[in-house]
Amino acid sequence: MDLDFATIYALPAAYWLSMMALMLLSAEALFRLRDSWSLPALMVYFTVFGWYMMEPINSPETMAFGDEELSTAYLTVFFFLAAFRGLVTVLAKMFAAKKDVQGLSVDAIPAEKLFLVIGGLWLVLLSFGTWRMDGNLFATLLPLDSRAGVSMWQRAAGADAGSLGFLVSMAAYLYTLVLAMFGMLLPLMKRPLFRVLCVVAILISWPYIFLQGSRNLTLAVFVPMVFSFVFFTKAKMWIKGSSLLAAALFVNWALKEIITFRNYGFNYSGDIEQEKHLGLNMASELIYCTTFVKTGVVSLAWGMNTMAELANVVPRALWVNKPLIGIDYAIARGFAGGASDTGVFATISTGMIGQGVLEFGNILGPLYSALLMAIWAAWLARLREQKSLTRTCLFLVGMGLTFNLGRNITLLVLWPMVFGFMLVLGLEFYFRHRTAASKAAGQANLPTGIIMGTEPGQVSS
Repeated sequence: MDLDFATIYALPAAYWLSMMALMLLSAEALFRLRDSWSLPALMVYFTVFGWYMMEPINSPETMAFGDEELSTAYLTVFFFLAAFRGLVTVLAKMFAAKKDVQGLSVDAIPAEKLFLVIGGLWLVLLSFGTWRMDGNLFATLLPLDSRAGVSMWQRAAGADAGSLGFLVSMAAYLYTLVLAMFGMLLPLMKRPLFRVLCVVAILISWPYIFLQGSRNLTLAVFVPMVFSFVFFTKAKMWIKGSSLLAAALFVNWALKEIITFRNYGFNYSGDIEQEKHLGLNMASELIYCTTFVKTGVVSLAWGMNTMAELANVVPRALWVNKPLIGIDYAIARGFAGGASDTGVFATISTGMIGQGVLEFGNILGPLYSALLMAIWAAWLARLREQKSLTRTCLFLVGMGLTFNLGRNITLLVLWPMVFGFMLVLGLEFYFRHRTAASKAAGQANLPTGIIMGTEPGQVSS
């Protein structure tokens, strides 16, 4: 990566103020790792760093704005950080799990049993995906053409999804969840046979995520396994540290390969120039957002975009005129036109802070985004406190999805978490009632005197 030091040194004071706040808040969270909110907060800070602080370093050519525009945008980053830090601890206390509703114990659902459930779900989803790919199992598991071809959860796979659109989307989110669960469970399983089976499942299923060309899904699947190993195993610190470094290097390589080949296919043999990490441009989008709001190019949505996001729960097959998201901003950015009936030929991610700015302006907007992310972090803190295997897995899924929220706080990112939570509730209901039934059956088989608290042959007084 070629650094343009002149551009970096010329960044306004608001950038360095935000960077300093980010470093101090991250250091505080590291010193308070035992607090339930610390790890989710650290992930939010890392998200801010990756999406907003790296662009001037990684892609200075995209930051060709005036000092006033830059300062306004990075002040919103500072406002976001300050508001998030103030809100996250308050909300974490409000969301804290009560001691009498901690959920199932760690041993109630062993990792091996959970693996069998997840493995069965994977086989069902893989069968559906293979059917959509006209029975071609090889192309289903290894979509070598990447975005240049088709993959099992694309709407164009096999034939247009049509009325099955909602089911295809749901299956895609569940598939991402299942693959992430494989990685999370691997460090938690104690029986060697199940560890081997889990490794085999990962080797067979994970290439799909890499080859189909999505950095977001790759992170959502891989990161939870890293967290599971670092936080929930008894490996020595130097081993954990080395593993983190190796994981970071692998992710850096994998994401660059995805960017380079995703529009050509991984079986392409021609010359392709190695791409850098394009797309980490939420800082420049934030500048557009703050400038458009300040100059009146776009009107504030006053919460209507959030309502449209929540409408994602309703399939478009049932609500044909379901509100579209981001159209006004895409038009303002110059993407109007095209053959689509939406009026634009592409939509643009605004970033989590820019999203708030377009809703409520340059002052209240970042505070609104901070509130949404603080609610998210507080819920993750609650899951961390509950400590059961199922809730721990859900916590790790959420940690893996947090970085993707940096592009937009949307259900399109969070659907794996939604389906994961439904799965967890179902599993806990089943195992809780099965455990209660086993205890009741055991008591029914005891001698009457033992049940009533007397020895056999004695009469209770």
